[in-house]
Amino acid sequence: MQITKLILNNFSSYEDENIFDLSVDEGKPIVLIGGQNGAGKTSLFTAIKIALYGPLAFGYTAFNSFYFKKIKSFINYKAFQYNDLNSGVSIELKIKNEREIKTYTIKRVWSIDDTKIVEEYSVFADGVLMNDSEKSFFESYLNSIIPPDLFDFFLFDGEEVGNIFSEENYNKYVKNSIMTMCGIDAFSIVQNFCRSYMGRSNTALDEALSVQFRTQEEELFRKKNEIEAKTAGIESFQKQIDEQAVLIEQKEREYLRAGGLLKEKTELLEKEASELNKKRELLAHKTKAFFETLLPFYIAKKLIPQIEDQINYEEKQGIFEYVRYMISQDFLTKTLQGKASDPEEISQVIYESIMERLKPSQSRSSGVILDLSKDDQSRIEQIIDSVDSIDTKKMISAVKRKENYTERVVAINREIREALSGEDGREFLVAIDNAKEKIMSLQIAKHEAEEELEECRREYGAIEHELELTRKSIVEEAQSKHIYDLSSSISEIMGKVIADKCVDLRKKLAEYTLRNIKQIYRKENLISIIDVSEDFRFELYQQRNYSADELLSLMTNLGTTEFYRTIGSESRNILCKELSAGTVSELTAKLNECRDLPQRFEIYKKVELTALSKGERQIFILALYWSIIQISGKTIPFIIDTPYARIDANHREEISEKFFPGISSQVVILSTDEEITKDYYSIIKPYISKEYLLSNDKSENRTTISEGYFFKED
Repeated sequence: MQITKLILNNFSSYEDENIFDLSVDEGKPIVLIGGQNGAGKTSLFTAIKIALYGPLAFGYTAFNSFYFKKIKSFINYKAFQYNDLNSGVSIELKIKNEREIKTYTIKRVWSIDDTKIVEEYSVFADGVLMNDSEKSFFESYLNSIIPPDLFDFFLFDGEEVGNIFSEENYNKYVKNSIMTMCGIDAFSIVQNFCRSYMGRSNTALDEALSVQFRTQEEELFRKKNEIEAKTAGIESFQKQIDEQAVLIEQKEREYLRAGGLLKEKTELLEKEASELNKKRELLAHKTKAFFETLLPFYIAKKLIPQIEDQINYEEKQGIFEYVRYMISQDFLTKTLQGKASDPEEISQVIYESIMERLKPSQSRSSGVILDLSKDDQSRIEQIIDSVDSIDTKKMISAVKRKENYTERVVAINREIREALSGEDGREFLVAIDNAKEKIMSLQIAKHEAEEELEECRREYGAIEHELELTRKSIVEEAQSKHIYDLSSSISEIMGKVIADKCVDLRKKLAEYTLRNIKQIYRKENLISIIDVSEDFRFELYQQRNYSADELLSLMTNLGTTEFYRTIGSESRNILCKELSAGTVSELTAKLNECRDLPQRFEIYKKVELTALSKGERQIFILALYWSIIQISGKTIPFIIDTPYARIDANHREEISEKFFPGISSQVVILSTDEEITKDYYSIIKPYISKEYLLSNDKSENRTTISEGYFFKED
């Protein structure tokens, strides 16, 4: 499989559409992508993982709110500034199946729908869109090539991968990786499936199912009788309720014929009388206010125009008198003195003109009669407006309605007063009330019985369902008895196959890893022997030279068990062979005989993986990864971030020359200029098919892509 193209659209710090052509030529497996820290290299990891797996990239089995929350955090923030959000990732793969090579394109496009992120997921095979069924098959096919839980194996992060091997259970990671890569996990799946049928007693199971079936049948029968009894009880309650309703109807008819008034009817009449009294009082207040305030003025309505004329006249007369008092002819003469040739004559003309202008027209009155203040004048004008707006028809109608309300209230009071009361009506009312109370009690009892019936029916359904499941189990058990023996045999065969395969894998893993270490590590004595245990733990040994006295001292100080664990089985075999010893006690005796001799022994001493330096540990891990890929024979892209991480300068040249070009048919390297420097760049240059340089504008957090690396060839 090869990744030929990766497209990021408004993803992380990549704005708009960004295309990476990752295809490689034969003999040139490397795609080199350079960039300083924070330039967007790690985002490529994430984009590839999301494009391939969607929710599985984060451990979710389906689309959910947690997945979309993750996706939202990867969408470039500027994409949210547009009405139509447009973001996504797309990856193009070339996969060889036997002799046929097909091109698959996976697209994931994200948009906003009602403030929520939604994903449009599509897959194309040689440019043809797949339907849902074809997509589901393709997902299973892709997961078989690169299982999601092994994806991180092919995304090698030099900074993080060392943490895996610093943990106690690193062996599970190694075992799972190599077994999955080599396809042996399929044997384990079959074995585990078969084991689920093993270790069970068919006879005991048959008996247990039979007892369970009989118990459930009896319980179902009891529950059915209980349902029938409760149904009959509910019907009885309803019959009694109906009887009491008939009794109430009968008593009410008798009471009405005797002249009685039912409580409900009385309450309705009293409510009606109360409402009518409120309306009558409102109308009475309204008509009373009219009679007490406006009626006299309404009677004298014809005099209103004269009053208005008089008010107008007196207002103007007041103004006239005020001006005549404030402005005299002498005042005007003095004012014009020195400003006119004849001030006295001019002032006289002006004065007379002003007085004539202000003098009110002749009123019907011979003078001031009302002599009103401003407040009095305002009140008179309000009264006049009120009189003018009086609607006599409405007032007459209000008086008539008040009289009608009064008549109806009197009639209601008479009807209530004349109704059957006292001992004559008490017998009927008591009988009616008793019947109503009994109906209420019966309804409560009926409701409780109905709830109990519903619960019984639910329990009946549950028991019926369990009975059906038990019946199916009995049938399946009868049909599957022969599977147990078959499963046991298959499980045994699978176990033997896995054991044989694991022996071969452990042997190859030790051999390939040691060989790869020697290729990329300059020191001769970092690791001399590797032993891989049955649970895939690595035991590393360095070659050492010991005298007999040194070996005996180690045995004494460490104890025999710890001593042999420290030197390993290979060293013990060497010692036993050289000293012709068959047992531990014989070996100890032979060493004592050699104590004073100059003879030295070339054996091995165990080196703990955690005791290696960080750089040595990463070299070991690189060699191990290389071995797993070599053993599996799979052609899967290998992506390396921070490739040198903890590697010292002495070994970077070997890694550049041997590891990068040889680990896979497609190797994507993400590096800074401080890792793959100009010297290392010149080493891997012959193996490079594509080069890209990522630059990030810190002020806008925007990544741009250009072809080429940090350096140019000389």
